[in-house]
Amino acid sequence: MPGAHLASAPCRSSGVGGQGRCLHPSQYIYNFNSSAKTLLSVYGLLDTLNQQSNGTWVIGGSRVGFGLGAVQWTFGRTLKLVEEYIGHGTRDESGYVAVNYDQVMAAEMAMIYYELSNTKDYRAIYPKWEKDNRSRLASSAAANSAGVSLCNDYERPKYRAGDEKTWAKKWGGDAAQIYKIMMSGIKAK
Repeated sequence: MPGAHLASAPCRSSGVGGQGRCLHPSQYIYNFNSSAKTLLSVYGLLDTLNQQSNGTWVIGGSRVGFGLGAVQWTFGRTLKLVEEYIGHGTRDESGYVAVNYDQVMAAEMAMIYYELSNTKDYRAIYPKWEKDNRSRLASSAAANSAGVSLCNDYERPKYRAGDEKTWAKKWGGDAAQIYKIMMSGIKAK
């Protein structure tokens, strides 16, 4: 039967802040494999939920759908993400689509870029960050600001009581550290 398949990939991270939250697709890849789902069947399920709910993702008074990917996209965003997976996958002569780890990452990066560039909910994030950091764009402080902004304004995690500042601070610090490591190999001319 033609379909799509997410290939298994080992979890390469111990999680954000040691909390055990995997930042890449190995967890949901395993779920697809263990339940013998294909990307096309998942797409069909999501499309049916979208149609049955008239795009509201509410059926019988309850929200329907699930989170998928590193950002845990939900509802209509999950449908778009699965389209990205299928588009980035490798299709064989029978129509079966296989998606490996690198293709999943490329699809998720394309999804993030799409949302930050095109959607009304997210397209103002980058221009606001750029304006707020105009005088220090090439700095670890700007990287920290980007991490905080992406956490609070894009990812929008559901916090446990008292965690509101911890996650954004952690993301900002991680982004600043990555920036410093990247820049350590670049010599000023």
